Amino acid sequence: MQGRRDTVISFLSRYRWLDKEIDRKIAEKDRLVALACRVSPVLSRMLKGGGSIYKSSDIVAQIVDLEAEINADLDELINLKKDIENKINQLDSPRERLLLKYRYIDGKQWSEIVIDMGYAWAQVHRIHRRAIEKMIHKDADQIGRASCRERV
Repeated sequence: MQGRRDTVISFLSRYRWLDKEIDRKIAEKDRLVALACRVSPVLSRMLKGGGSIYKSSDIVAQIVDLEAEINADLDELINLKKDIENKINQLDSPRERLLLKYRYIDGKQWSEIVIDMGYAWAQVHRIHRRAIEKMIHKDADQIGRASCRERV
């Protein structure tokens, strides 16, 4: 049961981690743009001292590549968010859905969730545990139904 619980939590957490990775890439792109603004174009083929070791064309190429990666990650993030929200929305309890969205979509800390929901720390964790258990059972039921259809 612990393995399935970890699998569900890992699936739900992927959105937050991908979002953080995108933020990291955007910060890297901003750093490269700032660097490109400092680099002066090479006007002569003669080597001169005091110049930058960076070529603006190399930096622009890195920026373009990074933007393509960011766009691909954003597409994946949008699809992942839909998948996660669909799984969460299968739960019957609005309280469980809200808690999981706070935690795994909004990326809130437990202390923020406790305040936002107005429950005690322990109660929030009980709601979370029950919601994860329900997701595990729903997945097991769906897998069971799918394998029965395959046999028929």
